[in-house]
Amino acid sequence: MTTPYEPKASAFDPAPRQPQVRPGRKLGPVALDVASSHRAWLEPVREAYLDSGRTLGDLGDCIPLAKSKLSELLRGVGLYPRWETIHRLAAELGMPSWPLHRLWKQAALDAGKAPGWIDRSTQKTTVATARHWPPMEHGALRQLVEDDYRFYAQVFLGDRARDAAVHDTFAALWLHWGKALRSADVRCFAWSILRTTVMARATHRDGRPQMEHAAFDTVLLQTQTVFAGQFWPHLNELFWPHF
Repeated sequence: MTTPYEPKASAFDPAPRQPQVRPGRKLGPVALDVASSHRAWLEPVREAYLDSGRTLGDLGDCIPLAKSKLSELLRGVGLYPRWETIHRLAAELGMPSWPLHRLWKQAALDAGKAPGWIDRSTQKTTVATARHWPPMEHGALRQLVEDDYRFYAQVFLGDRARDAAVHDTFAALWLHWGKALRSADVRCFAWSILRTTVMARATHRDGRPQMEHAAFDTVLLQTQTVFAGQFWPHLNELFWPHF
């Protein structure tokens, strides 16, 4: 039996978050049925909101969006939001728009939104979604590990899905970069994002991910002798995770 993989909680932040004390009703948790691609951009937006110390009412007035609708947006409840709204919210919270837009677009496609809807939703913010450079350290880490990430993703995904998963991993890492720097190990933090992204897109059967043809290409594996020692311990974590 083939089943989808949708984690109930983020691998990026397994510990419960304690938001700042602020007036008004407490923001509820992300809905359990929110897809992993939706969570990829929603969770860093929620973190930015919780760290900002602002209230839903104040933020809603600036977007503008009714407080109840903003609460639904931050919980992943209701209709999938248009990019114009997310872009204004990101601007208020000081978030980079390019990686956020990439992840929002992928989640929109996964939610069944047509390309025409996505284009209309983005028309008024095309300049704002132009790519900007991530932090220098982020770029340096990407240069070090991107090839290895592609090789890992290739085990479970086809070529196009592999490339998209790796690009989305670095977009998510950019949005989480401040948190990554505060973590015990930036590379382990980045790996948790890659693993979550790949597992969400891999085909699962009886609760386990199915390997793509590359995993059984012995010629390819024999050419990866240098990387193999680093890769297989991570592969074991897929089936016996310790976090």
